[in-house]
Amino acid sequence: MGTVKKILLSSSIVALSLAGAACGDSKASSSSKKEQHKTDSTTKPKKTKKDEVYFKDDVLKINDATIKLLDAEVVLPNSEKDVEIATLVLTYDYTNQSDHAMAPAHVFMDCFEAFQETETDFEELEFAMMPLSQKFDALDKLADKKVKPGTTVRSAIAFEILDMNAPVQLIAMQGFLGKDLGSKIYRLK
Repeated sequence: MGTVKKILLSSSIVALSLAGAACGDSKASSSSKKEQHKTDSTTKPKKTKKDEVYFKDDVLKINDATIKLLDAEVVLPNSEKDVEIATLVLTYDYTNQSDHAMAPAHVFMDCFEAFQETETDFEELEFAMMPLSQKFDALDKLADKKVKPGTTVRSAIAFEILDMNAPVQLIAMQGFLGKDLGSKIYRLK
């Protein structure tokens, strides 16, 4: 029994020594992190004005981009042109104001939602495939391209229409799950 106690006691001492050494290293790295934090904190973050984020006069302005809504067109179902459902096509100018390349469609989808009122609720409209036509082909090609910072391009996006008699409400937000900035109503007829 005495030997077992000695082994356990020795093991405990070794374990505590290692734990103490680890704590010592932790304190050293913690103090170096504090020094690094002090160094990093001297760099001031960019300040943005509250009024730089808005949606008014068909212009959405957020920190990384500006989207100006230009035109809205209803494209009716047409079997000859492979259009199966009615769509609302929105044409817009997109300006990348970030420090990195971004795709216009991705920013648009993060910042806008479209709804139509039904008998029981408000249904969110799904994004739709762009109708096949020369008019929309060039705009659609730019939608998923990464646009360089400081560049403006014209693009388009489409929503599925649930009811041709109900207006579409486009809600602008400050990015995905951001605060609502305003809305615009599109009357389809």
